[in-house]
Amino acid sequence: EDGGVRTEDGSVRTEHGGVRAEDGGVRNEDGGVRTEDGSVRTEDGSVRTEDGSVRTEDGSVRTEHGGVRAEDGGVRTEDKSVRTEDGSGRAEDGSVRTEDGSVRT
Repeated sequence: EDGGVRTEDGSVRTEHGGVRAEDGGVRNEDGGVRTEDGSVRTEDGSVRTEDGSVRTEDGSVRTEHGGVRAEDGGVRTEDKSVRTEDGSGRAEDGSVRTEDGSVRT
C-alpha cells in the first residue's frame, strides 16, 4: 500500500532498496534491520544506533573502537574494564584504573 514491493518471503522492498520486515523494521542490504528509531538490528541481535555504536543483547553499547558502552555511560574494553569519560578504567571490582596505571578503589 505504501508503494513498496512485497517479496516472496512476505517482506516489503521499499523505494530506497531496503526490505521492510514483518516486525515493521526495514532490512538493509547488509542484513541489518532498520527500526523506527533509526537504529539497525543486525543478525546477531545487536542494534546499531545512529551514532555508529552497536547495542548488544545485554543492553550495553559497542562503540566504533570496539569498547562496549555500559548502561552507566562507561565504555567496557576488551579486558573487561570500563573506561569512563575521564579516560580512566573501572575494573569489575569497582576500582578505577587511571591512565598512569595506578588503581583508585
